[in-house]
Amino acid sequence: MPEDDPVVKISIPGDPRFLRVARLTASALAADAGLTVEQVEDVRVAIDELCAALVLDAPDLAPPIELSFRVDGERLVVTGERAGAGTLSELDPIARELLAVTADEHELGVDGDRRWFRLVKGSEAATL
Repeated sequence: MPEDDPVVKISIPGDPRFLRVARLTASALAADAGLTVEQVEDVRVAIDELCAALVLDAPDLAPPIELSFRVDGERLVVTGERAGAGTLSELDPIARELLAVTADEHELGVDGDRRWFRLVKGSEAATL
């Protein structure tokens, strides 16, 4: 895909009920990037775990999750953040393992009271 492909941005309420919107958007864009069915499923799992980390233990009135999706060649790059979410709890060991096997790259952190993540998943050809 050309380098000038647009960045898709969505904002979803910081409620676990709406995480499926993030999963569906990520899945659609991963498929557009040429990822295999298995890799698309990996993206769904990774996005679910990372978005859940943004809402876990956060105040109910925290602002929404802001997500940006970008197709970079045969890779999908997703960033997410939620302001006003406070400190980040330790990820569950199962969530850590799922991210290790489903994402090519991922980061999860806190900057002040803002929780954020970055996820990269690409086709096998893109990761060589």
